[in-house]
Amino acid sequence: MANITVVLDIGQFSSKCGYAGEDFPSQVFFTMVGKPKYRQIDYEYSGIKKDE
Repeated sequence: MANITVVLDIGQFSSKCGYAGEDFPSQVFFTMVGKPKYRQIDYEYSGIKKDE
Protein backbone atom coordinates (compact mmCIF):
# COMPACT_ATOMS: atom_id res chain seq x y z
CA MET A 1 0.00 0.00 0.00
CA ALA A 2 1.36 3.42 -0.97
CA ASN A 3 1.67 6.24 1.52
CA ILE A 4 -0.61 9.22 0.95
CA THR A 5 0.64 12.62 2.11
CA VAL A 6 -1.94 15.10 3.37
CA VAL A 7 -1.08 18.82 3.10
CA LEU A 8 -2.61 21.38 5.50
CA ASP A 9 -2.28 25.14 5.05
CA ILE A 10 -3.81 26.88 8.07
CA GLY A 11 -3.81 30.60 7.42
CA GLN A 12 -5.18 33.65 9.18
CA PHE A 13 -8.06 34.11 6.71
CA SER A 14 -8.68 30.67 5.21
CA SER A 15 -7.49 27.10 5.64
CA LYS A 16 -6.83 24.66 2.82
CA CYS A 17 -6.26 20.92 2.81
CA GLY A 18 -5.60 18.35 0.14
CA TYR A 19 -3.17 15.70 -1.04
CA ALA A 20 0.44 16.19 -2.12
CA GLY A 21 0.88 16.22 -5.89
CA GLU A 22 -2.54 17.72 -6.68
CA ASP A 23 -2.74 21.12 -8.34
CA PHE A 24 -5.50 22.53 -6.12
CA PRO A 25 -6.63 21.91 -2.52
CA SER A 26 -9.55 19.54 -1.95
CA GLN A 27 -11.17 21.76 0.70
CA VAL A 28 -11.01 25.52 1.37
CA PHE A 29 -12.78 27.05 4.37
CA PHE A 30 -12.61 30.12 6.59
CA THR A 31 -10.32 30.00 9.61
CA MET A 32 -12.58 31.10 12.44
CA VAL A 33 -12.24 30.37 16.14
CA GLY A 34 -14.85 31.74 18.50
CA LYS A 35 -17.24 34.57 17.76
CA PRO A 36 -16.28 37.37 15.35
CA LYS A 37 -15.39 40.63 17.09
CA TYR A 38 -17.05 42.76 14.42
CA ARG A 39 -20.49 41.69 13.19
CA GLN A 40 -20.09 43.41 9.80
CA ILE A 41 -17.19 41.09 8.93
CA ASP A 42 -19.30 38.09 9.89
CA TYR A 43 -22.09 39.18 7.53
CA GLU A 44 -19.73 39.91 4.63
CA TYR A 45 -17.81 36.63 4.66
CA SER A 46 -20.35 34.10 5.91
CA GLY A 47 -23.11 34.92 3.44
CA ILE A 48 -25.64 35.60 6.20
CA LYS A 49 -28.22 38.22 5.23
CA LYS A 50 -28.42 41.02 7.77
CA ASP A 51 -32.00 41.85 8.83
CA GLU A 52 -32.59 45.55 8.44
